[in-house]
Amino acid sequence: MNRDVTGEGDSVSVSHEPSTSKNSYDVLLMIFGSIGAAGNGLSIPLMTLLFGDLIDSFGENQNNKDIVDVISKVCVKFVYLGLGTLAAAFLRKSIITRDSRVSPL
Repeated sequence: MNRDVTGEGDSVSVSHEPSTSKNSYDVLLMIFGSIGAAGNGLSIPLMTLLFGDLIDSFGENQNNKDIVDVISKVCVKFVYLGLGTLAAAFLRKSIITRDSRVSPL
């Protein structure tokens, strides 16, 4: 599809169709990018579940001396979730941006 994108009468080839010359390396990168996107999207529901565990920890251990230890364990899970989300988001963004043929906005 050719159309005038410069406004000066010059025609530049612009294609909005995916490239058909993908090799197995590109397909592998897109699979890993999709896995990263799924992991990144899964982080919000997991955070909601962990937040519920945190609230339950406060309610179940009001008169317990070990309340700090119980809450600390849930907070460590939040840190692990944050690190996993960081890795998944980096994997998604870096691979899909690298594999796309159009520069990201």
